[in-house]
Amino acid sequence: IDGRIIAPTKPSAWDCETNCNHWIGFENFDGLHIQGSGTINGEGDKWWKLSCKDNEKGFVIGHSKNVDIKGLTFEDSPQMHIAFESSTLIHATQLTIRAPGHSPNTDGIHIQRSTNVSIDNSTIQTGDDCISIGNESKYINISNIECGPGHGISIGSLGIMGKTEEVEFVHVRNVTFHGTTNGVRIKTWQGGHGHARNIKFEDITSHSSTRPI
Repeated sequence: IDGRIIAPTKPSAWDCETNCNHWIGFENFDGLHIQGSGTINGEGDKWWKLSCKDNEKGFVIGHSKNVDIKGLTFEDSPQMHIAFESSTLIHATQLTIRAPGHSPNTDGIHIQRSTNVSIDNSTIQTGDDCISIGNESKYINISNIECGPGHGISIGSLGIMGKTEEVEFVHVRNVTFHGTTNGVRIKTWQGGHGHARNIKFEDITSHSSTRPI
């Protein structure tokens, strides 16, 4: 991808009877390589003004393995910019992800029910978590990330509505935070069950972050 891909400019252009979950999605792939110098723009500012929090994710990889994403720019997604769901053997590198610091729920990369995910050498500026790691995710490696503005790098939230949720074997290293509300954190809900274990945060630098840890 070397050009610009731009989402519909009006939320009304979406057919929510068939899909209001994400804009661009790849399902059930084995050996998917996406790279280039192009930009994927989600026209999110049209969505952020709406009261509904269930806005579309920008770019989703689901039920896939052996996936590489390299070099692209993602900007102004209605909600999460990139989501890896129920996938394994993922490598994302040299990405730029950006949205205004006030944009709601615009996580840079969200990982859910996925294993063996590596994210490195990327710059992420959003209105929510730069990277968030959700339930049933393990063997996650994050390195050489510039994060900010945003809410930092988060594990969770885990245990909502009393659920049992688990995250294991996460290594975050060589990350610099710039003006974020948080640095690295683990988020849990009162009354939930499960665990976050074998978590390592290493070589973390924070500049003007409200809660570095």
